[in-house]
Amino acid sequence: MNSRGTTSLRWVWSKDIPPSKSLLAWRLMHDKLPTYDNLAMRGCSLPSMCSLCMLNTKTSFHLFFQCPYAINIWRCFASILNCSLHFQTKQDIWSLCDRNRNPCKLAISYALINIINAIWFSINQIRFKSKKIHWKTAISIINSLIQMSPSQENCNFHY
Repeated sequence: MNSRGTTSLRWVWSKDIPPSKSLLAWRLMHDKLPTYDNLAMRGCSLPSMCSLCMLNTKTSFHLFFQCPYAINIWRCFASILNCSLHFQTKQDIWSLCDRNRNPCKLAISYALINIINAIWFSINQIRFKSKKIHWKTAISIINSLIQMSPSQENCNFHY
């Protein structure tokens, strides 16, 4: 995989994954999301506090991998995969698809994309509607989406 994660991004663009969900994952991997760190690089200075935990600066890596809200979702996912997850970079998540040589690859990819989308949705619900979604609710939403996915045909994968 190169530094931009393009080898593993092939898992993002599957015919079984809605393009709108794939696009968000692609934007995250290419630093194209309107997060405070990306806006600051473009000259827009805003307060930089995480909407979910109200503690740390709001970088895309913090939002999706270091925020306690996201950590709870990733821990649940790790328990399903029976492994521990430690992300050093955003691209590390796609190694889960690359290292799993079984019929569940698509289900894992679909879960990863839905986790990213659920975290982003939760951030936007707080930011634009002042509505906090509990991380357990986010997990329920992710699970229902995975169960409806065509990726489930060859895999009994439950989040």
